[in-house]
Amino acid sequence: MRAKTVGINIRVTEQEKKRIERFAKKCGLSVSEYLRQLANGHTPNEIPSDNFFTVAHYLQMITEDFKGIDDEKFVTYVKGCVSDLYATYLNSKGVNLLGNN
Repeated sequence: MRAKTVGINIRVTEQEKKRIERFAKKCGLSVSEYLRQLANGHTPNEIPSDNFFTVAHYLQMITEDFKGIDDEKFVTYVKGCVSDLYATYLNSKGVNLLGNN
């Protein structure tokens, strides 16, 4: 990692400062890292709420509950929902699911 040794001071209103801090916190980043990413053309993504992971967990539980049932179409559908949910999250974090660039 390159050393960050040069500072930049900017003037913002109190409201702008609070908004920047709020956005950085939602992304799980420091204000410096949040602004650095914006300056480098990257739009930081918010960290999903606990509800996201709760829904994913329940979908996985539903899949497990229906594994013994002969309705493979339903099980496949729920598995697809779980996969889509995780893929959406990972893509929002910049993870390339296909392994190519």
